[in-house]
Amino acid sequence: MKNFSRLICTLLLHCTFSNAETLKPADCIAKWKTKPLGVKVLAAPSIAAALKQNPSYATLQRDLSSWTPDFIAAAALELEQQVLSACVNRKLMALLGVFHTDYVRKMGWVGTLSKPGLVFRALVTTGQDRAAVETAVTSVATSGKKPAGDQALVKQVYGEAELVDGIWVVGGKATALENLKLTVRQMCKGLKSCPFWDPSFITHVTILPGTGVAQYVPEIGVLRLSEDLVAEFTPLKRVIIAHELAHAAIRRAELKEGKLWTQQFAELSAWKKEGSVWRTPATAMEGLWQDELTVDSLKQPGNSQYRLQPDPPMPAVGEVDGFVFAKTAREVQTSGDVAEDVADHIAAFVVYPSRYCYRDKPIAPSKYSWVAENVFGKERSLDCNAIE
Repeated sequence: MKNFSRLICTLLLHCTFSNAETLKPADCIAKWKTKPLGVKVLAAPSIAAALKQNPSYATLQRDLSSWTPDFIAAAALELEQQVLSACVNRKLMALLGVFHTDYVRKMGWVGTLSKPGLVFRALVTTGQDRAAVETAVTSVATSGKKPAGDQALVKQVYGEAELVDGIWVVGGKATALENLKLTVRQMCKGLKSCPFWDPSFITHVTILPGTGVAQYVPEIGVLRLSEDLVAEFTPLKRVIIAHELAHAAIRRAELKEGKLWTQQFAELSAWKKEGSVWRTPATAMEGLWQDELTVDSLKQPGNSQYRLQPDPPMPAVGEVDGFVFAKTAREVQTSGDVAEDVADHIAAFVVYPSRYCYRDKPIAPSKYSWVAENVFGKERSLDCNAIE
C-alpha cells in the first residue's frame, strides 16, 4: 500500500508523507468530510460509489461535466493541502488525479497526460487570467503540433516556463529567474522540508510584465510577481519576494499543520482592535534607518508599494515587540491582517536580519526568536553585536 501510494503521488502530484503514515485510509475520507468542499464532493452519489472502486476519469466524466473549473480546482486544492498532506488514501489520490485531468480538459486540452497534477498546477487560474490561459491551451490543442510530453505542453502554453524544484515559474526569461531562485535557496537553506517552496501551496509563479506587482493568491496558490522584482537582485526586492513566499508558508502552517502563526504574532505585537481600528503599543521613535533598504526604497516611485517611507524605527515597549519596518504597523492598522506582520518579520530574518536592531539596540527580540524556532527550527536569541 505504502509503495503504491508513493507511485500514485509520483504520477499525479507532489505529496508529503512526513505525517501521513499515522492515519488509516478511512480516516482520510472522514477528515475530508469535515472540510467545506469535501462534504459537498463526498455527498455526490457518483463520487461515493467511485470511492468504493477505483475512481477514474472515464467513470466520472459525465458527473463532473456540471462542475465549474473553479469548483474542481478548489476541491482539488482542498483535498491536497488539507487531507492528503496529512494522510494516505490511494482512492482519494486517484480521485485527485481525476480532478486534475478534468480541470485541464475544461481548460481546452483533449490529449492524454502522464502527470496531470503537474499540468494542473501550471494552469490553475481564476478571473481574467483564466481566459488568457484557456485561449492559449486551446490554441496548442488545435494547432496540430502535439507537444512532446506534459512539460512541453506547459511551455507551449506560456512561451516561457521552467520547472523549479517541483513548482512552475511561467512568463519570465531564464536569466531573470536566477534572482528568484537565489532568494528561494536563501530561504530554504538548511531546511529538510521547505515551507516557502511547497508545490502543494504554490501551484505556480507567474512573472508579469511591468512593475509593482507582488501578490500571493492563497485560494489557488499562485504567486504573481512583476518582472522588475526578478530582473534586479537588490535587498529591497529580495525582501518583497521573501515576504510573498512567507505568506505561502503561513497558509501551509495553518492548513497542513494546524499552526496559527498570525494569532501568535498578534500576541507578540499586542494587537488589539478598538472599534474599527487595530492598535499596538509600539510607537515610532525619532530617527531614520540608514541602510540599503532605505536607499533602494527612495529610488521607487512615490506611490510604489515597494517604498518603506516613512520608515522610523519602532522599538519594543516593555515586553511588547516593535517592528522591523514601520510600514508593517501601518498596513496592519489599515487592513487588520496580522499575516503582514508575520511575513515581514520572516522576510527580514532571512534577507536583512540587521533590521531587528537599531543602533545596536533590539527592535523585536521576541519575534526574532519566534521566527528562528517556529519557522526554521532553531534556538536563537537576538544578539545585536553579532547580527549581520
